[in-house]
Amino acid sequence: MNPIHNAFPIVASAIGKKANIELVWGSKACTDGTRIELPYFDPQSDRLRRIALGKTLHECGHVRFSDFDIPQAKPLHHQLVNILEDARIERCIMNEYGGAQKLLQEMAHEVFLGDSKPTTEMINGEDPSAKLLNFVLYQQRAQLPGQQDLQPLASQYLQVVEETFPKGAVAQLKGMLTQTDELQSTADAWDLAARIHAMLEDESEEEEEQSQEEEQSEPGPDDGDKNSESLAQAQADQTKEAESSRANEDASKLAALKEALQDQNPQSFDIGQAMAEELEEGYQEAERTGEGYLGGEAPSSSDSIAENKADVDTAKALVNRLQRKLQVALEEDKRVGDYRSRSGRRVDSNRLTSVFAGNSRVFRRTEEKRLSSASVVLLIDRSGSMAKMSYFDPTTAKSVSGIEAARRAALGLALSIDGFTHVELAGMAFPGRSSEVLEIQKFGNTARSTEGRYGGLLADGGTPLAPALLFAAEQLLSRNNERKIIIVLSDGEPNKPTQTRSIIERCKLSGIELYGLALKSRALESFIEDTEYLKDANSLAGTLFSLADRILRR
Repeated sequence: MNPIHNAFPIVASAIGKKANIELVWGSKACTDGTRIELPYFDPQSDRLRRIALGKTLHECGHVRFSDFDIPQAKPLHHQLVNILEDARIERCIMNEYGGAQKLLQEMAHEVFLGDSKPTTEMINGEDPSAKLLNFVLYQQRAQLPGQQDLQPLASQYLQVVEETFPKGAVAQLKGMLTQTDELQSTADAWDLAARIHAMLEDESEEEEEQSQEEEQSEPGPDDGDKNSESLAQAQADQTKEAESSRANEDASKLAALKEALQDQNPQSFDIGQAMAEELEEGYQEAERTGEGYLGGEAPSSSDSIAENKADVDTAKALVNRLQRKLQVALEEDKRVGDYRSRSGRRVDSNRLTSVFAGNSRVFRRTEEKRLSSASVVLLIDRSGSMAKMSYFDPTTAKSVSGIEAARRAALGLALSIDGFTHVELAGMAFPGRSSEVLEIQKFGNTARSTEGRYGGLLADGGTPLAPALLFAAEQLLSRNNERKIIIVLSDGEPNKPTQTRSIIERCKLSGIELYGLALKSRALESFIEDTEYLKDANSLAGTLFSLADRILRR
């Protein structure tokens, strides 16, 4: 099982953020020139993951560096532009993103050298236009950093091209392809493709003119000396046969070049299409089996919420007691032990007499343990069932709904942690109104500045814990603190329990700590081992202290 930090949506999202490109999740693998759509698939498929990350980088390269508004071109010219531009934008994205070379190398290995690797029989059976275009494709690919494994295929296509097309055209093509490192824009790629196309057209015309001249220069029947002709016949036949063979070969190569130029639908191996087709097949299989939700579908978030401070006073009263207890516990925990020093502010009167014996260590000092920095995400279940269950609060002699208890518990925990500088916190609820996650408090904001947003949570919808965990993990893995923690507040079993357990295990493999606060039902305990159970409203303060104590002191 892969750790969560290697999960496709998290890595893809990081790439998109670095490139400042929006990623959306659906059933296709494509770009409209401004954003990229990606499908989800079976998370256990390493092959699909490598192809998907390569596709993400490839499309990011197009969005960042390609000009989609280019002039119309003849079919062969258009295909040449696509091949040259694909290689150019991948060079650009490698320069922009440090990990791109490795990811694109892995993608190329899967796509070009996997099941779709062409055999000798397949190459020989291709149309002239396909042979020409695929030579350019593999030659360009083999020149990219990390993709030298494609050089044997490039050499194989070169041999086939030399056997198929006129010698002069192939020699010039090879020379012109050495200029691709100098391409700075889509316009440059278009211009080079235009020059290649024009060269091929010129070569086809020159070859045809030369062939016609040779036909016209051949001697006709001679009415002269028949014996003289007879004597030269044997010698001439051999030469004529060789010239005829060469002429036939030249004519065949010329015909192949003309066919390639005139082909209205020239086809080469399209790497973008090949990746898209395989990923879309993976999506369809994941839809059929139900195994793909965590492989590629990254959760969306929103932060639109109406503020309500009705629970704030109750939560603050809880916090005042909590913070005092936590502060005392932390101070005790930080004191590892006392020792004596030659300098300090506190003199140990019991050691003063040792000064006469030459021992100047009479100052008392306390060694303190450094607390690990931590990033914490509170995940609050706001499903419809949270409004149906309730607690009886003996202090008010009223019932408290599950969502009210969750709001108070979350805000109480958030405000309690707010006062400790070694911990930062983000608060989220699931499901969102039009997304999987509703962001209440983002990292960098304080609980006090967002306290009304906690109070604005209303119960509605199901319990999509898996995508909420995925979103929380993505946020945590971008933080630099030593500990990364998720606390889940929920009243029941989540949707898609198998997938939820899978993502919990992957979070653990990535070093993320998980804690739970089970409201009314103990179902959460079967998913998150370290779960506190809130049995009644009276025990809320003690339960929150237990949770906060473990988070702050470890």
